[in-house]
Amino acid sequence: MKTTELRIGNYFHHEETLVDVSIIHRTHFYCESIDGISHGNSFQENFQPIPLTEEWLLKFGFNKEENAFYYPYKAIFITINLGKYPYIGLCRKEDYALTDEFEYIKYVHQLQNLYFALTGNELEIKL
Repeated sequence: MKTTELRIGNYFHHEETLVDVSIIHRTHFYCESIDGISHGNSFQENFQPIPLTEEWLLKFGFNKEENAFYYPYKAIFITINLGKYPYIGLCRKEDYALTDEFEYIKYVHQLQNLYFALTGNELEIKL
């Protein structure tokens, strides 16, 4: 994980604690846990990216259909398959036909960044 991959709001694990990035500098970043506790001047080697799993996709509001997950956005779905041949792509709502496919992403922060790049909005945990 590189500092250049980060955006404010990206989720990571610091030890066993879920944190999100609050300030980014060239060589380090500051994070806060969800309950507001600051993790100070935290260097990137102290953090672990969160693997993208079914649990996380459901937390973000993706719908599961067969082997894939779909997130409705305007006239398209953001679709993710975590199966034997994993991929992430865009498909049309009316027929699920893939319109664009991206390099597969493995971590939650990568999905957050892609979602922001596509929509201009933050991907947030649905409670």
